[in-house]
Amino acid sequence: MITRLALLVVLSSAAGCNPVGPDVSKLTTPEEVRDAYLKAAEAKDAATMAKLADVPWLDTDRKVIRDRDALPKALERAAAQVVAPDERKVEAVSYKTARENITDEAERKLLDEILGDDGVLVSVENDGRMFSERLLLVRVKDGKAKIVGGPLKPNQFSPSNRIPDAVQKALDKSEAFVLYSLEPGTGIRKPEKADPEKEYFHGYEVLGKTEVKAAEDRKRVVEALRRGAEDNSGSVAGCFIPRHGLRLKSGDQTIDLVICFQCLSVQVFVNDKSEKGFLTTGEPQPALDAVLKAAGVKLPKQAGD
Repeated sequence: MITRLALLVVLSSAAGCNPVGPDVSKLTTPEEVRDAYLKAAEAKDAATMAKLADVPWLDTDRKVIRDRDALPKALERAAAQVVAPDERKVEAVSYKTARENITDEAERKLLDEILGDDGVLVSVENDGRMFSERLLLVRVKDGKAKIVGGPLKPNQFSPSNRIPDAVQKALDKSEAFVLYSLEPGTGIRKPEKADPEKEYFHGYEVLGKTEVKAAEDRKRVVEALRRGAEDNSGSVAGCFIPRHGLRLKSGDQTIDLVICFQCLSVQVFVNDKSEKGFLTTGEPQPALDAVLKAAGVKLPKQAGD
């Protein structure tokens, strides 16, 4: 598995992309194909993207697409993740160089099929903007380059942070789905002399809660948490000042999430036993706040309030 790619060779800034001509078949180098593909993705020009892409293709869910008829939908998913062109930084490394860091045989075999012997891994990000990195996979065959994956988030290319399977299953199929608003305080759990009139969620005072029954609201919360985990491949603060909680119940199992969007981490408890958690970004918070607010639940104070 590749943790964070050792991206060694700066190719060029995509700010200088050449316009995509009517005949993209004349574009052969990784740089030309990369720039034309990014420009087409920004414009949501699926036809041009398809001309620059090929199978086998690594999709955003890490499944391999080998049928070109399935490629348009995959390209649509990838285009939704394109990085804005302003102040874009582009770096790349040959797959041969990166391959040396892959110790997992199955992972190496997968990428060998996708990228071939002369492939290039390209990192694209907005300079200075956290969680903006995206990866393009470029295969070079018979002197001609084709895009075979991306833009991918780092965790889609090489998962290093993910929602645990048991938690994801509960998010998708739980019988009860209760969202909490928590008093963050200073991040300290329930005091020794707790107020018997107050409710606590894993040691944090509950400001309010709501059972989320509408499928649309559940989906909004689940998708937000999925994106948060997907976007964070290692960034976390040393604090833990949670403002949100989520209780998922199915049969005799209860899974609780204590969520700190300020410090970018989620604690997981299964039947009150602490289990491996996961990281997030701050991006999911508005989705959770919207559901709480619609239910008339008091929202927690934010950092700096």
